[in-house]
Amino acid sequence: MSTDTPRESLPSVETGPERPPRGAVEAGLFMAGLAFVVMLSGVFAYGMLGERITHGLDRACSEAAFKAGQQFEAIGEYDAAVQRFRQALEGHFASDAQRYLCGRSIGELLSQRQRYAEAVEAYEALPPEAFTKSGHYTAYVLSLWHSGRLEDAERLGAIWLHAAEAEQDAVQLLWAHNALMHVAAALGKPEDVLLHGEAVLDLDPANVATLKVARTLLGQGDTEAALARVNTFVSTTSNPAHLEEAKQLRAEIAAKQGGNGRLDGGR
Repeated sequence: MSTDTPRESLPSVETGPERPPRGAVEAGLFMAGLAFVVMLSGVFAYGMLGERITHGLDRACSEAAFKAGQQFEAIGEYDAAVQRFRQALEGHFASDAQRYLCGRSIGELLSQRQRYAEAVEAYEALPPEAFTKSGHYTAYVLSLWHSGRLEDAERLGAIWLHAAEAEQDAVQLLWAHNALMHVAAALGKPEDVLLHGEAVLDLDPANVATLKVARTLLGQGDTEAALARVNTFVSTTSNPAHLEEAKQLRAEIAAKQGGNGRLDGGR
């Protein structure tokens, strides 16, 4: 018996798989080529337009986060507002003005929360052109002062004051002079304390800055002028805390003068 494999068991042209029709092969090749061209077109289009598309989507997300932050701020949820504003800054805005507004909003809210060092960091992340009005400096300078950055507060406070003078904004002038008065006191500059303190009192004669001026005059040995300031102040204020401070200051003045320091001596 032959051990050869029977011939009829071997595949042959006649018994093997049928070849696809020639038209089907050409159609498949055409579709594959077309898909390849479409893919290349997509790659090219993304290279040309993808950044623009992504930028647009990113801008929409930033603006949505910014609006959400404003809504949280309006209802007093300041920490949530800061979080949304920070998210917004991670993307793109329609304009630089809107981006700067977002950045300043972070600084202002952090300052209100007495998170002064964080507020300064937020402000310092902004370029100089983000500050176009005197009011843009208010919380910035106060945060510098309260965080112990006195020289920076003095320098930027001068810019704030100059902007307020140019705008003839009495409120900003009052706040700027008041802040600079306290900064000068912390820096040990009595002449500047008196300069800014007197400017505050010109704008608001009953302001508690009177006591800062009086204490500075006392420090310079001018007890009569200091006492006159205190007497004027106690005749115009009804604030219990301020009256108590005035009482203590009068006692200090009286001790230097050798008197009894009665609070009602000026009335």
